[in-house]
Amino acid sequence: MGRPVFKNEIYDPTTTRNVTAGQVDPVTRLIANADAVIRDPFSSGGSLNVIPAGEFSKATSVLLPLIPDPSLPVNINNSFRLSGCCPILSRNAYTAKIDHVLTSKQKIWGSFTWNHRDRYNRNSNRTFLPFPGQPINPVKRQIVGGPQVRIAHAWTINSRSVNEFSVGYNRFQNKNNITDNAKFTPQLGIPGLPNDCFPPIHFSGHNSSAFAPLFGVGCKNVDPSESYVYQDTLSYLRGKHSLKFGGEIRRYRYNTYEPGNLSGNFFFNDLQTALPGFTSATGHPFASFMLGAVQRADRSIYTTEPGYRAGLYAFFAQDDFKVSPKLTLNLGLRWEIPMPQREVQNHESGFDPTVSNPGADNIPGALVLLGGCQTCIHRNSFQDWYFKEFGPRIGLAYQIQKNFVFRGGYGISYGAPIENNFGSQNLFGFNSGAPLIVRSSPTGFREDPAAYWSALTSSSLPALARVGVPPYTGPTLPNRDPASANGQTLDFMPRNAAAQPYAQNWSSGLQYLFPHDVMLQADYVGSKGTRLLNGYFGFWFNQTPSKYMALGDILGDDLATDLADPVNGPILASFGITKLPYPDFENNNWDTSVATALTPFPQYSGLVNNYPAFGNSTYHSLQLMARKTASHGLSFIAAYTFSKTLTDTDSALYASGSQVVQDFYNRKAEKGIASFDFPQVLKLTWIYELPFGHGKKWLNASRSLDRLVSGWQVTAIQNYRSGDPLAITSSLDPSNFFLQMNGVRADIVPGVAQTVSNHGLDVANGTQYLNPFAFVDPPTSPSGGQPLRIGDSPGFLTHTRGPGHSNEDFGIVKNTRITERVSAQFRADMFNVFNRTGRGDPDTCLCDAADGLFGVITDPGNDPRVIQLALRLNF
Repeated sequence: MGRPVFKNEIYDPTTTRNVTAGQVDPVTRLIANADAVIRDPFSSGGSLNVIPAGEFSKATSVLLPLIPDPSLPVNINNSFRLSGCCPILSRNAYTAKIDHVLTSKQKIWGSFTWNHRDRYNRNSNRTFLPFPGQPINPVKRQIVGGPQVRIAHAWTINSRSVNEFSVGYNRFQNKNNITDNAKFTPQLGIPGLPNDCFPPIHFSGHNSSAFAPLFGVGCKNVDPSESYVYQDTLSYLRGKHSLKFGGEIRRYRYNTYEPGNLSGNFFFNDLQTALPGFTSATGHPFASFMLGAVQRADRSIYTTEPGYRAGLYAFFAQDDFKVSPKLTLNLGLRWEIPMPQREVQNHESGFDPTVSNPGADNIPGALVLLGGCQTCIHRNSFQDWYFKEFGPRIGLAYQIQKNFVFRGGYGISYGAPIENNFGSQNLFGFNSGAPLIVRSSPTGFREDPAAYWSALTSSSLPALARVGVPPYTGPTLPNRDPASANGQTLDFMPRNAAAQPYAQNWSSGLQYLFPHDVMLQADYVGSKGTRLLNGYFGFWFNQTPSKYMALGDILGDDLATDLADPVNGPILASFGITKLPYPDFENNNWDTSVATALTPFPQYSGLVNNYPAFGNSTYHSLQLMARKTASHGLSFIAAYTFSKTLTDTDSALYASGSQVVQDFYNRKAEKGIASFDFPQVLKLTWIYELPFGHGKKWLNASRSLDRLVSGWQVTAIQNYRSGDPLAITSSLDPSNFFLQMNGVRADIVPGVAQTVSNHGLDVANGTQYLNPFAFVDPPTSPSGGQPLRIGDSPGFLTHTRGPGHSNEDFGIVKNTRITERVSAQFRADMFNVFNRTGRGDPDTCLCDAADGLFGVITDPGNDPRVIQLALRLNF
């Protein structure tokens, strides 16, 4: 049209129209230079970039008075940002105990504890004043805590036998997003929107980082979890044997109300007020918000509040056998039987790789549900019973000489079947959602608003504009169609999930007591973890095998087209790809790309194993300790550990550390040092009572000086350990991969030193630590976006670490007796007493290499010295 286009200019989406080259646009009376989709810029009163009041959304107009004015006189970043977790925090705990002797042989005791924490937690780093400022500020109130009850009864049967029975109850209540924001929802007047809670409002686009990414926090979540513990133990003495036998029952309950966004979840982007063809430089998400021009939205349909149940039966026997005056054996065996997890109404779904999928030509892999319906599996749990959790325990203590002892032991322990399972719920088919997605636009511009919140204040909307939230039109819930999850991500609980993770622990060591109460101890300590949970492997259960990465850009092609292509067809055949996964794949599958076709179950966009017990770990250590109890005023503990931890499971959670897990099918390649592996750790703790005053060696005669010179102590805690393990990630963005995977690591350049010689810390410019020439991206496809193989660097570098850590804390304490019943204590604690700056870890992402930041340390490793003074009165 020949009109100027200004950066950050905003355009009216209600004026979106097509123009034809050489023809006069009836609105502007200008001749079009080309066929295009255009919009008119906003103006009001002769000023550009001003939205007329008549075009404000009626719904947005309710919220605009609640938004604070800018605090700073600039165009962007003009409001104060609040940092830190919890500016409002209340924490209380109450405890009561009781002991009662019933008879000379029986007594009972019990305790009751109530913990309560109430806090306002910032939900985003873009929070602003006023605080909490509901409903605009994204601040959620969280209340957690609950009671813990213990009751026990002891019965002395005879001089050799004692029976103890105990009952325990624990409840942890977790309430999140507690607000009264729902009172604002009816005022918005959004057609079709339920008034259950206030809808979160998200902002994105090239201007959003300088604005605010989120308003509101959504609906309240309530997640109470409970446990009941019943235990009975019989103790019996017979000769050299001290025997114990018993049993235990644990019951876990997890009732959860996590309804999602019942009143919607709205997204505003700069594209809805941008000029077509200039979308990277025009438009603003807040302008789209003022119009109520929604990019996309969704709301949850919540019909099931699940109640999960699990538990454990356990039986144990133990014998402390004093073989001789010098030798004692501890022998024990524990047998645990976990109860299969279930949902009280059988409202739980999953995935069965053997069941035919009627929506994909009956290839294996379909949605399955608990219960007795026609398409259900006629079970009340996806888990099978597991009876092999035997945990032996063996301990040995042998007195070699009077002051010289050998100790050793071995045992197996199993994880508890904690019911909440990190939040997975397996509810597909019982609850659902109603998405509001972009429709085809009459102009052909796909960034036209998906809908408008409401009518405008006085202006008209386009004739075909959708207003408000459409009703739910999905299938009747619960939906038990085995093909209903096709094209979506489905989580599931495997049948062997009742078998819990377990660890084997062993140790052997020597203790020697030297004169002056100095004890020296040397131990070898090791462990082996098996069936460890690994959230990374669970999430990528349906990953395309990595051998197909060599196909590169072909992975994004349509499979049927490439099979018939004279060039790509033979390439696919060389990888063994000669046909469609199932006959109707091209017409029926959610995605027809080569990458999707090569997944084990192409009918699903993703599969998540909620109990991925794939992991293993090993730990070996030499532990040395010297300890001196108080004599001559000095007490100390010095501990040194030399160790190594190898694992392919850095955490049970999906997001753990900074490493990238590359290949679900080659999990052995993920084994390496753990993120918490620190080969050398030295800790020193000591207290020295100064030898002055009453009862001491010096200045002990003068009572007038006693209060001044007595009661002084100096104390210190010193910690020194190896640097943090480092994970080197490539610059390749997994969101651009045709294969669904967590990402790829960098390649290591052979023969090149991985660090550079440099000391100190340049806070202004950073200090180079890693050698940028020692790491490169894996080879990529001609487009540059597809890795042709996984990176060859380990999850964490084996021989290169971040800078070591050193820290010293020092304290001075003065205890003063004022009267016989009253005393005072003054103390001065100095944290990081030498004010060591230290060095943090370097940047480890090759994505920052272009900016010269890769391998650079920019932050100190320690906080500055802090001195804390305290005065305490005891009476």
